[in-house]
Amino acid sequence: MWSPKLFLVSLCISALSTCTAAGGGKPLVSAVTKDASTSLYTAPLKDGRPLVLDLSGPVITLTTCSSKNGTVTTLSANATDGANPLFPVSFPAAASCGAPPKLPAAAVGVAGLGPSSQSFLAQVARTQKVANKLALCLPSDGKTTSGNSVGVAIFGGGPLIFPDRGDFTTMLAGTAPLRGFSGSPGYYVSANTACLGFVRAAGQAPAAVLGGFQMENRLLVLDVEKKQLGFTTFLNGVGLSCSNFNFTLAA
Repeated sequence: MWSPKLFLVSLCISALSTCTAAGGGKPLVSAVTKDASTSLYTAPLKDGRPLVLDLSGPVITLTTCSSKNGTVTTLSANATDGANPLFPVSFPAAASCGAPPKLPAAAVGVAGLGPSSQSFLAQVARTQKVANKLALCLPSDGKTTSGNSVGVAIFGGGPLIFPDRGDFTTMLAGTAPLRGFSGSPGYYVSANTACLGFVRAAGQAPAAVLGGFQMENRLLVLDVEKKQLGFTTFLNGVGLSCSNFNFTLAA
C-alpha cells in the first residue's frame, strides 16, 4: 500500500504578470529558492507571496481567508514546454483556513501535494488538463550569489529540459546502480558502499521519509496516479545543477 512521503518544502510559483488564461494542456513551471532562515524552499505564488509545499498534505491552506469554512482563491504560474516559461496562467483553487504557524516570514499558506482531489497538484491537473505529476529539482544553496541558488518545479510532470542536455525526466533511476560523486549530499564509505541512518518510528509512521537535503540537486518526479517516485543521479556529478533551467520567457 502506498504511503505518501512526509516532508515539507516551501515553494512559490513565479508568475511574470497577472493574467487569466487557459493552460491548454501545458504543465506549469515555478522557480524554487531556498529560504536561508528556515531552510525551506520559496518563490512567489499567492499575490506574489510564498506557499509552503507539503508533499503529503491533502489540501491548500491559507493563513487568512474570508471564511473559516474555506474559500476560493486565485493562484498563478507560467505554462511551460519544459524548456522555458511560455505565458502566465491564473486559475481558481479551493483552499481552507488555518495554515501552521511556523512558516517562512512571508509565507501565506501551504500547498498540499498529497493523494487528494483537493490537493494543489490535483487542482492544477484538473484545471490545466495535465497529468497529476510533479517534477521537482531543489536548489542546494540559500545564498543568492551561488550557482545552485534557484531550483525548478513543473506541475504536470515534465518534460524538464536543461540547455544543451535534453529532457532529464528520461533519466530517472530504475535499476541503475547507486553512484557517489564528490560533493554529493550522501554518506559514501567507498565507491560501492553507502552509509544509511535509521531511527525508531511509531507504529503508524510511513515506511520511509525523505528530507530536502537528500533531494537537493536531483530531479525527482512524483506520479500520484501511478504511486511512483523516480529520481535522477546527483546533478552536480554530471556537470549540472537545478539552477540550469532557463527561466527566460519564450518569445
